[in-house]
Amino acid sequence: MPANTWVESKKEVETVKKSQALIDWIKENRETFWGSVAVIAATIAFVIFFTASYAKTQKNAWQALFIAQQNAYAGKIDEAKKISSDLIKNYSRSSAVPFAIMLEGDLDFAKGKFEEAEKSYRLAMKKAENTLLPVLLFNVGKTFEARHNWEETIKTYESFMKKYNSHYTAPEVYMNLAAAYARSGKSEEAKTAFSKITVLYPDTIWAQQAKAILNPPVKEQPKAGKKQTKK
Repeated sequence: MPANTWVESKKEVETVKKSQALIDWIKENRETFWGSVAVIAATIAFVIFFTASYAKTQKNAWQALFIAQQNAYAGKIDEAKKISSDLIKNYSRSSAVPFAIMLEGDLDFAKGKFEEAEKSYRLAMKKAENTLLPVLLFNVGKTFEARHNWEETIKTYESFMKKYNSHYTAPEVYMNLAAAYARSGKSEEAKTAFSKITVLYPDTIWAQQAKAILNPPVKEQPKAGKKQTKK
């Protein structure tokens, strides 16, 4: 019995014919073929160079952010802000940029420049990935809270809770929202929010605080002293 079937033999013949046709085409179109090879090689080289360059840029940007953060923690605010500003300017496409802008917002917040901080947080939100958005929105709310703008505080924190009620900062945000209700005179909304905190986030310090607010300890009344009778 033959090793190859008739069908397999036909396929081999067709493969040989196609290969020969390709070789003949290359012989007749040498310049076109080698020109295409050169273009492909140049494209591959460019991709490799761009990837390496981008990786280096990212590394430099994140290193700059780290240095800026270390200066900020050390209290060297001006140096930290200069480094972060240079990072934003020189590495505009880096994924470190939103964090650098947020850092600038934090530095302004620490100085009591709440409006400038809000602007930085909102700018960072336009450039940040989804994972950073909840933190930035929380920070925006804090700037309103610091300015005692309870209407905007409530609006911002309510927006947060609608979008990110499972985020790790959600219990704290809800606590701040409840406090904002109370400070703005919305006592019923505040009571409801404090109650929900104890149900939604039972194993957190925020739930403990909410319970303490809802059920404050009863102060013991001083016992009346025995009246002395005159003999």
